[in-house]
Order: sequence, then structure tokens, then C-alpha cells
Amino acid sequence: MKVPFEKFIMLKKNLKGVTQVKVLSGSMTPFIYKGDIVEVTTLGVESVIPGDVIVFWREDKLICHLLMKKRTENGKTYLRTKGLSSGEYDDEIEEDLFLGVVTKPRIGFFRRIFFKLLIIFERNK
Repeated sequence: MKVPFEKFIMLKKNLKGVTQVKVLSGSMTPFIYKGDIVEVTTLGVESVIPGDVIVFWREDKLICHLLMKKRTENGKTYLRTKGLSSGEYDDEIEEDLFLGVVTKPRIGFFRRIFFKLLIIFERNK
């Protein structure tokens, strides 16, 4: 979803609970397809874990990708993400650019295991 930074800041500031976001690309295929509407639940960055599908802001867009790594440095949290259909990691994002976690479509038990195995496999490359 195309969103200028100022609009993202206002959305993040005023949003409590759940919002919907339209997916602009096929980077999460076969889990989420281009044009799908996903439900995003806002929460603090401290609550997300690798394997969660998250939404964040980058270059005037809301991006929906898999959280691969999370690290904290000097009191600030950084997130490393990846689209499922991409061979490359995204650049790290700072916690301020994080919006929330995708809660619909729901990530089933087997998909969550698949995501965890993908993360383990990626660490061992």
C-alpha cells in the first residue's frame, strides 16, 4: 500500500488495534498474494519474534514480509526481513518503521513450522 512517511507516522500514532493493508507485490507468495488484503494488529516491537509476518514502512510503501532476525543495539531494536519468493534479505529496518503483525490470514501450525525451519536453514548458510 502506497503511504507517504507523514501519513505512516499519523497512522501509527493513531492506530490502536487492527487495520487492513493491501499487498502490492507477490513477494510473500504462496502465503499471501499480490492484491490480497491482510489484517494487521499493532503491537510493540518487543512482542514480535522471528517467524512472524510483519508490516513495516519503506520508501512510501507498507511492506509485508517474514521477520527473519531481530537484534537490539544501544536500546534500539532492528528487524531483518525477507519476502518468501526472494533469495535476498531486506535491509534492516529500525523499530520506528514497524507497524504490526499480520493476523489474517492466520498463520497455521504447519506454516509456522515451515517459517521456523526456513529461518534455521538461512542461519546455517
